[in-house]
Amino acid sequence: PGDGIIPDNTNYAWTQLPTGVAISGGITATGVSSITGTLFSSSNIPRTATYLVTPTSPGGCTGAVFSVVITVNPFAYVNAMTRVFCDGVPFTITPTHNVDGTIAQNTSFSWTVQDSGGLGGVNPGSGTSLSATLTNPGATQLTAVYQFTPNVPGCGSGLPFTVTVTINPNAEIAPFTATTCANVVFSVTPTLSSPNVVPFGTTYAWSAPVANGFTNTASASGQPTITGNLLNTVNEVRTATYLVTPSSSGGCLGAQFSVTVTVNPIAQITTMTAVICSGDTFVLTPTHGVSSNIIPALTNFYWGNPTTSGGLTWSLTQIAPGVATISGTLSNSTHTVQTATYSILSTLSNGCTNSAPFTVIVTVNPRPTISTITTTTCEGVVFTVSPVVGTNGVNGTVPAGTLYSWIAPTFTSSISGGQAQSAFVSSITGTVQNNSSSVQTITYQVVPRSAGSCVGATFTVNVGVFPNASITEMSTTICSGLPFRVTPVDGVNGMVPSTPLVTTYAWSTPSSSFITGAQSRSGVSDIFGTLNNTTNVLRSITYTVVPTSTNNCQGSAFSVVVNVNPIAAINSMTAVTCSGIAFTATPPNGSNGID
Repeated sequence: PGDGIIPDNTNYAWTQLPTGVAISGGITATGVSSITGTLFSSSNIPRTATYLVTPTSPGGCTGAVFSVVITVNPFAYVNAMTRVFCDGVPFTITPTHNVDGTIAQNTSFSWTVQDSGGLGGVNPGSGTSLSATLTNPGATQLTAVYQFTPNVPGCGSGLPFTVTVTINPNAEIAPFTATTCANVVFSVTPTLSSPNVVPFGTTYAWSAPVANGFTNTASASGQPTITGNLLNTVNEVRTATYLVTPSSSGGCLGAQFSVTVTVNPIAQITTMTAVICSGDTFVLTPTHGVSSNIIPALTNFYWGNPTTSGGLTWSLTQIAPGVATISGTLSNSTHTVQTATYSILSTLSNGCTNSAPFTVIVTVNPRPTISTITTTTCEGVVFTVSPVVGTNGVNGTVPAGTLYSWIAPTFTSSISGGQAQSAFVSSITGTVQNNSSSVQTITYQVVPRSAGSCVGATFTVNVGVFPNASITEMSTTICSGLPFRVTPVDGVNGMVPSTPLVTTYAWSTPSSSFITGAQSRSGVSDIFGTLNNTTNVLRSITYTVVPTSTNNCQGSAFSVVVNVNPIAAINSMTAVTCSGIAFTATPPNGSNGID
């Protein structure tokens, strides 16, 4: 009744699976007394399946096909679930249809705790999702296991499933302190020891510390240690504080902690230079703040032998203990500028040392070392002495550009004209008068000075001053056609350098309208010649003679006047007279010769 006309013992058959969306599990059947089956829905909402059924009553009477519509409510078939979270971070687990299995709409869950795994906050409960905050008190992963039972509206309890929750530990690190020297790498590596919790593989990130007086304040992330290389730019102790965030497995961020680094200063000194003269001592005292130098209090220095460009000797290396100034004595044995380069290390009272030395470059100018020089000159002629440049040269060690000064020279009464030279000049020079007929010596005491005002030892310049002949006018008288010879005599005819000196004479041919036979001469020891007077009266001719003495010293020209008396030169004469009568023949000048 209510379903139609159904004879007793009616059987049913259907020949195809029922139709329906997201339905499975139907089977065919014949000759069964009821329509039955087990249907599965993969949907999370109610779905329907329709059977087309053929009834057969006793006697093989087949009735009309009718439909049976089955509404299949969804059920919960949830797979086991695993989740990983960080210590102390709230999480929510909501089983999701088609992700975690087949889950009907409006399904709720209840859960119990199978294993807390040592985690805090693991509790049973119920609802559409599990929301919790679990705490991991250790330094390794801990796991809690929940058993969930789904409750499907209209279908009751579903099959239970497990939810496994793994909680990664967070690093919990107390503040750290460290002490280092400027420009020295510091490293802080937290370890698992009370009160610190440091999971294996923990890394660290930090931003650049806020600190005054530092450089190299860099940030970093993903580092296994907290490290840095702070350069303290002041000369006193400074601290820098890093705020560090630890990160353990799964990216779990622990609470930020501080690392406070005390940085002792080190000496940071730029290259220093000094310029000295050979044999002098240089002294350098590095000063804080000069040329960007950083010099903590009580900084001391030490050094070994310098490297040099050659020709230098030195004293006063300072290996230990350190001293507050850098000094040394350097001698340059060459005639050129040389350099010595020192590598200077520093020690500080705070125990820090320089990671790298600084350089001191000392330029050593040579000093002149000149031996006695002897030269000669002629009276009244400028002499110049220029010591030969070079190492161990003709005149000793003479650096290029050496200058000279001298006091008034010493000399005998026969010398005049030597002057002092107070300003430094490029050569030793002067003009001296020799008031005698022999070689005289004047002595200069000369002070040499090279580049850098490097004064060398006084040396001597001896100047031999050769005399010039200074001869008064001379005259002689001869007869025409006879030779003459004039020999100036020292002290008689003026000043005539003689033995061991030699004076020679030179002249050009003198001119005269009345005298013939004059000739030029040079390099002869006296003045001579043979002259002819072409007139009948005394005639004179003047020789202008230039004397030259030893050392090619040329005196002033002097005159030699030669008076030439005429000689009668009368032709043969004839006269006519009577016997016993006197005759007189008076040769007339000119018509009968020279008379």
